[in-house]
Amino acid sequence: MITTNDPSREQLENWYGIYMENIPSLSPDRKTGKDIIKYLQKHYELNSGSEVYDPEEMKIKGLADISSSKYLSSLIPEGKTPVIKVFFLQNKGRNKKLFNEYKDDISIWKKEIEEISVAIDETTGYFRVEGSTYLFDDLNIQRGLSAEDLENFVVVAEYIEGKRRLGK
Repeated sequence: MITTNDPSREQLENWYGIYMENIPSLSPDRKTGKDIIKYLQKHYELNSGSEVYDPEEMKIKGLADISSSKYLSSLIPEGKTPVIKVFFLQNKGRNKKLFNEYKDDISIWKKEIEEISVAIDETTGYFRVEGSTYLFDDLNIQRGLSAEDLENFVVVAEYIEGKRRLGK
């Protein structure tokens, strides 16, 4: 997961190198938001309620992300609207690895993570994860890349770096 909004020239050159090395072997295979939800439900223990996050606030953040992005907005079919589903993962069962084995450095989230939230739009396939870069990478890999994604070297580099990180 690329966690900087202000990349250095060196980072950009590295991402472009990753892109050029891998683009010949990639093809569009982006899955829907519903597919991502099925994957999440199959591989993790989910709750619809949270003691840490406000589900409505998570939906609003997701809608704001989609509406502020020309690319994401373009993925909404005529006459459709985003349908955002929100899930929460606590430190138990199959989720324990996210809180222990794959725990992020505290500097990324600026706090100790007690719970992870995921908002997924069924319409565009957009998702946001708060509390786990590992889970972001996992979902990003599962979603795959669209033809438009394959034209963006940062998106491709993020996808490839996620695959490497997760050993996929």
